[in-house]
Amino acid sequence: SPESSIPMRYYCPPTFIFTANSTYQRHHDALLRFLSSSSNASVSGFATAMEGRSPDLVHGLVLHRSDVPGDNRMACISHAAFWIVQFCPKGKSAMVWYDYCHMRYSNVNFFGMVNSDVYFTMANSDDTLDVNVFTSLLGGLLDSLSSNATSDPSGLLFATEEMRFNDRQKIYGLVQCTRHISASACMNFLSTAMSRIPSCCDRKVGGRVVMASCKVRYEMYHFFYGLVGPHPSPDAVGASPPASPPASIVLPPSNAVH
Repeated sequence: SPESSIPMRYYCPPTFIFTANSTYQRHHDALLRFLSSSSNASVSGFATAMEGRSPDLVHGLVLHRSDVPGDNRMACISHAAFWIVQFCPKGKSAMVWYDYCHMRYSNVNFFGMVNSDVYFTMANSDDTLDVNVFTSLLGGLLDSLSSNATSDPSGLLFATEEMRFNDRQKIYGLVQCTRHISASACMNFLSTAMSRIPSCCDRKVGGRVVMASCKVRYEMYHFFYGLVGPHPSPDAVGASPPASPPASIVLPPSNAVH
C-alpha cells in the first residue's frame, strides 16, 4: 500500500448524531458509496456530491493530492470511506485526513464556507542547525507556494516547490486547498495555516498544518511526486515516487482532532 490505511486524523463533532436505519443514514451510506467510487474524483482529483433532501440532506467532498497517481488516489479514498464510518459511526458530520486524500461530509452545506477552527499539526522531531537562514528561506518558499497555488490558471489550488538550503540540502514544500472555495479564500486559509507553523514547528526541519479546507507541508526530504505549479523545473517533472521519509514524525497519542 502506498500509505497506511489508518487516517492521519479524523474529526467527529459529538453533538450531531443520526439514528440507526434512519433516512439520514440511507442517504449518508449512498453518498459515501458514490464518493468512494467516483471516477471523476480519481481523474480530476476532486468531487462534491449531495444525497437526499432536507432535513435529511447530506453534503460530501473528496479531495486528492494533485501530484498523486490515479491508482493511489482510488486506494486512498477507499480507505477513507471505510474508516470514516469506523471512527464516526453515527456522525452527521465527519472528516478524515490522509497524506494523499481527504474526505468530508456533513448535514450542513459547507460548500464555499470557510472554517479555520478545525485543524491539526505535525512536526518533524529534528531541529535545524541554522535557524535564521532556515526560517527566512522557509518563509519565502511558503509565500511562493501560496502565490503559485492561487494564481495557477488550472484552478487546482495546489502547488509544490523546492528551494536550495545549502550545497547538499533542499527544502521541499506543498500547499493545497479544497476546490470548493475561491482562490482568495484559499490564500487566506493558507495564510492562517502558515501563521500556526511557529507554534507547532519552530526550529523543526519539517512540519505541516492541516485544516478543513487547506494544508501546508514542508520537509527536508522529497515527499511529493514531481513538481506541480506554473513553472516546474525541467528535470523535476513527472511522477517519480517520493523518497521514504525518515522515522521522525511525531504523532500525538490519539489521532482524533478535538
